[in-house]
Amino acid sequence: MTAFRDYYEVLGVTRNADMATVKKAYRNLVKKYHPDAKASQMETAAEFMDMENRFQEVKEAYGVLGDETKRKLYDLSGGMYQGGKRHSHSPQREGGGRENGHFSKKPSDNDFPKASFDKSFHKNSSKNSFQKASFENIDQENMEGTCYNSLGEEGLRKSGLRVMGKDLTDRLEISFEEAAFGCDKIVYYRYPDGFVEPLKVHIPAGIDSGKKICLEGKGLPGLNGGDPGNLILEIRAGVKNGFVRKDMDVYTTAYIPFPTAVLGGEIAVETLYGEIRCRIPEGIQAGTRLRLRGKGIVSMQNATVTGDHYVTIQIQVPRNLSMEAKEKLRAYWNAEKGCGKWVRGEGCA
Repeated sequence: MTAFRDYYEVLGVTRNADMATVKKAYRNLVKKYHPDAKASQMETAAEFMDMENRFQEVKEAYGVLGDETKRKLYDLSGGMYQGGKRHSHSPQREGGGRENGHFSKKPSDNDFPKASFDKSFHKNSSKNSFQKASFENIDQENMEGTCYNSLGEEGLRKSGLRVMGKDLTDRLEISFEEAAFGCDKIVYYRYPDGFVEPLKVHIPAGIDSGKKICLEGKGLPGLNGGDPGNLILEIRAGVKNGFVRKDMDVYTTAYIPFPTAVLGGEIAVETLYGEIRCRIPEGIQAGTRLRLRGKGIVSMQNATVTGDHYVTIQIQVPRNLSMEAKEKLRAYWNAEKGCGKWVRGEGCA
């Protein structure tokens, strides 16, 4: 199909038609327009081609409306979902149209026809948007940055110049764990014309806030057959309760009982890779930082290099001691300091 058609109109069903009705309409139209079935009744090649085009149109419409997921995306995008792909023949699509877009949540039954969105699109990057445009017999270097301003979008379209589409930029929020370990995830992006496309984004392990991921060819379409622009995603990594990240290293705090601080022992420490046992030397002081090698975050540049996990020790001061415990503690101080007044804060003479 070279021009947009309403798939519901193509199949002759209403927008609230159930799947059984859609399927029945499709079967009837297949019988009506199948070229082989009607070949003997056609006198010219033009009639045959017209029948073939109608048949392909019916198949394309059913390919979307006959699939619940695609149908929901079609309804959500306002009809800008053609054959499972972005419809590029709308005047708003080619060359840009409105320069706003945003992510939406993963579609569910409650998201249609009104989807709820959790991101606001950020102004797209126009700098060097046409840097890769292809011009014949034109000094592209001197035209850079002036072509669009001189001719305007309509002028460029009429000129026949092939111009690369503009880049879009947005922020993508990911969890602390997704940034640390990486993943492949599906995000739903709403383009300026209302079309919603599921995009597969590879999140490399070790990525951090401020880093950018480029989805080539997912920006605004070019003019006159020019290549589409890119979608640039700036990462915003979430936080993890109790964890602080600094580059490839992570920091946590462990609270240990007073006796463990005095006598030493072992404590359980939660790391990104699970719980481990950590040895506490006797007499450890509050604020001491223990280093767990290789328990941090992997480097984006070298998967064999991993940061460290630092544990800051804090000592839990006992409260509400029994009289017996207090007497034993005073006896300890008397033995250590040789002066009973030390406990009462009077110091030794």
